[in-house]
Amino acid sequence: MDINANNSTDPWPSTVSTIAFGTYRTLGSSGNTKWADVYNCSTNSYTWTNFDKWMTLASTNGQKVMATGYYTPECLTAYTGTNADTSCAFSSQPSGCDLPSDLNSDGTGADQIWKTYISTLVTHVVDTYGTGFLKYLEVWNEPNITTECNPNHNCTEAALARMVEDANTTAKGIDSSIQIISPAVTSKYIGDTDTTDCMQQAAQIAPYLNTLLSQKLTGSTYIIPQYADIIGFHGYIHIPAQGVDSGSPDPASGAACIASLISSVQSTVSPYTTKQIFDTEGSWGGDCSPTGCTYLPNTWITNPTPPQTMSTQERAFTGIYYLIQASNTACQTGGCNSMAGFSWYGWDFTNTGGFWNQTSQTLTPAGQAYARVHNWLTTHSVTPTVPCSASGSVWTCNFTGTGTYKSEATWDTSQTCDETGGACSTVSRTAPSWATDYLDLYGVDHTITGGQVPVGLLPILLHN
Repeated sequence: MDINANNSTDPWPSTVSTIAFGTYRTLGSSGNTKWADVYNCSTNSYTWTNFDKWMTLASTNGQKVMATGYYTPECLTAYTGTNADTSCAFSSQPSGCDLPSDLNSDGTGADQIWKTYISTLVTHVVDTYGTGFLKYLEVWNEPNITTECNPNHNCTEAALARMVEDANTTAKGIDSSIQIISPAVTSKYIGDTDTTDCMQQAAQIAPYLNTLLSQKLTGSTYIIPQYADIIGFHGYIHIPAQGVDSGSPDPASGAACIASLISSVQSTVSPYTTKQIFDTEGSWGGDCSPTGCTYLPNTWITNPTPPQTMSTQERAFTGIYYLIQASNTACQTGGCNSMAGFSWYGWDFTNTGGFWNQTSQTLTPAGQAYARVHNWLTTHSVTPTVPCSASGSVWTCNFTGTGTYKSEATWDTSQTCDETGGACSTVSRTAPSWATDYLDLYGVDHTITGGQVPVGLLPILLHN
């Protein structure tokens, strides 16, 4: 889970009743954890005070850490002073979307600046919190976005591949348990409310990811497939995707687009490696700027009027989105690139999917839905048998658990939820013969009567 910088007022997620998570990803904690945040160009030294506030929260509350090595300090790039790169994501920290000055765009060069950063970071974490605490090291962020990675300077696929190799050899030399995640390519909102759909979003990732994976620095070895333990991507769903204007009547149904996106990533990665994939950042997208869009994603899903606690669409999106990703930890066929994990963006965020409402200091409907789905997947130690799949508009996900426990999640993307936060439509479906009850996303356990269950956009979990 990504967590916002407002930790002075918002609670740490796992201190909230019903919320549990395993790994804290550092990137969302803006102003404290990026490379440019911890390096002082005036003194050419590292300061870890603010960074450690976050590490201590994770350590104290039992989480592991995914650190994203990202955003170069200006003085360590070739673009400083009057030549500073002002095109990068953070205006107060120019040139962060450029790579260190001793790394060339073709992947050659000493790359010692990056290696020193990785060595200093990992050594600090290991010395302070012990081995194994830094579980993942993610190399860079969204390299196919020019404000994150400027391809006109030295932030190229070849240079990023070199950084993955050097991160591996440097970090594992200090803590061999660290898993290296490759630069996470992301889908982007393309500003077309009439034609944006699942397949378009999925197809955005494939070309850049393929070029990234195909880089060879020496001999015939593909660098990233060899040196990354996990292949990263970002699973944002940019509404409308399978929502308004696309044949499905409710924007929350767009969450099911994550299945197409995962399939596209798997198809791109599989010719290179059987290693797992990891959605290191995702939720519903909120990035219509600067092109603008008719249906602003965050507003359309969260429905701030009436209050967010009424939003069934937000609840439905989260349930669908998590169930599909959790089910892809299984392979439908042998040798697929199964899911290693997913990081929600973010806990107390307002521009994408948020689990915590900073104003009311309560869980949002998305946060409530997360708690329910987490309970569904962990109470009986369930494992998916195959990834979730659709028959027409009806989706099912089958799980087995402890002893004779069986469960099946199901929903129907052709159904709707009142956009003012009211009721959702349902259709009657015959339940499997083994199912005796079903759970809903409000935490209510219903007895199945007459062998029929109501199936709508809000997922339910049939179980024995």
